[in-house]
Amino acid sequence: MKTFLYHVQINVGDPRAIGFYRELFAFLDYRVVVETHDLLGLSNGTTDFWMIATPPDRRAARFHRKNPGINHVCFACASAATWIASSRSS
Repeated sequence: MKTFLYHVQINVGDPRAIGFYRELFAFLDYRVVVETHDLLGLSNGTTDFWMIATPPDRRAARFHRKNPGINHVCFACASAATWIASSRSS
């Protein structure tokens, strides 16, 4: 089964950090697909990285995962239907 890292979302506490990630990922040959003052989406054609400025709000963070840091990681599976069918028969 062919799988790969599809995308990663990283929450940053300060929108100014977006510039750091833009430069870092440009060095790694990623291209910008979306950019605003508080959002940056980059791709190398296989794996995307999304940086979203989410200043910490301790009350909301418990419920919405808005603290700075990795928000989530997503894997893709070229044969997901095969995997789903096999997992249901177990």
